Amino acid sequence: MEVDWSVGQVMATLDQLGIADNTLVLYTSDNGPALTYGDHAGSAGPLREGKWTTFEGGMRVPGIMRWPDRIPGNTVSKDVVSGMDLLPTIAAITGTTLPPVTIDGRDILPLLEGAAPAATGPTGTMYYYLGTEQQAVRDGRWKLHLPHTYRTIIQPGVNGNGGQEEERNQPLSLFDVDADPGETTDLLAQYPDVVTQLMAAAAAFDTDVKTNLRPPGQLP
Repeated sequence: MEVDWSVGQVMATLDQLGIADNTLVLYTSDNGPALTYGDHAGSAGPLREGKWTTFEGGMRVPGIMRWPDRIPGNTVSKDVVSGMDLLPTIAAITGTTLPPVTIDGRDILPLLEGAAPAATGPTGTMYYYLGTEQQAVRDGRWKLHLPHTYRTIIQPGVNGNGGQEEERNQPLSLFDVDADPGETTDLLAQYPDVVTQLMAAAAAFDTDVKTNLRPPGQLP
């Protein structure tokens, strides 16, 4: 209710100023629902698990954008984008120069304006981390989970209280998240070449990240 009211106030002001059609309004979230809080948690729908995991229920969130002058209305994209893409995209929109360092995000303005995904390049490989531990990697329809432990809810809480959790092991496993967004059917044995490819990509990316670590906010 608070978000609904607040967005309404912002939109009313943009209308009053006459700039609603040429203003990018973005609504998104930071990770999935905190399922431990049960009736106060929200829902990840058909997706597996929730916040504090690297399953789709913990990472995939709504992304709604409104910009009538630039974004075609009533369109839905299945391309994978992330909050990391906001910095380079807004820099491109405003003509701002990015700092001289490697930026993890990508400029997705062409995608927003309706260009074909192949021309914009937003459908790259996505790496899933919990803290500093790489736990999964996705490329297109394929998502490979590296072996890791995760906490799952066995008794949700009520009235805003946390519930009961237990730790489980997730083995090396491969999912087709287009056909199986709930990550229920492990296809590891059926697609060994995909597994090899994703494992190599994950190892290379993790090595690069750990080689180039720097304190937050500090440029080289």
